[in-house]
Amino acid sequence: MSLTTLMFLVACSGAPSTDDTSGSEDTDDTSTPDDTDDDTTTDTDEDTDEVEDTDEVPVTPHDCLDNHGIFGLSSRWTYAWKNSSRTGSRVTTVSAYDNATNSATVSIQSTWVDAAATFYETRVVEHVCDADYLYVVSQTVNSTLDLSIGTPTVVADTYTYTEPERVQANHTLDPPSPTMWTKHTVGTRVDSGGASQAFDVTVMCWLVQADQGGYSPFVPDQYQCGTPPVYPDPEPTVTEEYRWEEGIGIVNDWDTRLTEHSP
Repeated sequence: MSLTTLMFLVACSGAPSTDDTSGSEDTDDTSTPDDTDDDTTTDTDEDTDEVEDTDEVPVTPHDCLDNHGIFGLSSRWTYAWKNSSRTGSRVTTVSAYDNATNSATVSIQSTWVDAAATFYETRVVEHVCDADYLYVVSQTVNSTLDLSIGTPTVVADTYTYTEPERVQANHTLDPPSPTMWTKHTVGTRVDSGGASQAFDVTVMCWLVQADQGGYSPFVPDQYQCGTPPVYPDPEPTVTEEYRWEEGIGIVNDWDTRLTEHSP
């Protein structure tokens, strides 16, 4: 019984009418509609409170960045060039990290010297992920290639994606369900002079073989992207090939191999 109802009943019982024979007063004291309304209102309020408590249960976002080796600002990858005539390295570091929104920005520093050529590049890539994939949402590229002949080639491009680009599945699916996805790269590239160029490319990415050995100290899965084989042509058209390991990320591609990863 609510406090309002209790006070109402006490007031009625503790202050008797000066006219005890009044029928109207007795009728008011024994009226049941008021009691019924108060009780019904109280029950409705309590039921509503229970629903609100259920809605306030916190929901933890899916933590997917660590599947790709991105554990925080301390995460770092160091790669060596496969070309034996090149000296230098590729180092990837995390410059922004937000586990609440599953987003991170990585900076990729690439340097090499090959005979008379010198190359330097900084690539800043913004990532976001969900329960299924790691995506790229934007990136900038600044590079200089000096061939010691003529003017060095300088690139300063900004890539804006119309839709996030799927770059890697979060997990490798066990056979007989292969890991594969559509990789749609669509958006606009703006160069240092302000010229804009649209791009729209769609390829398939698929798992070639899981747990490939021979890339010590890592045992990665092998992926390819391009056009899958179509009967009667058994050979796919491959535009990208790499090895990926859960909890680390890319450990091997056409140009480099991973030598060190720090969580």
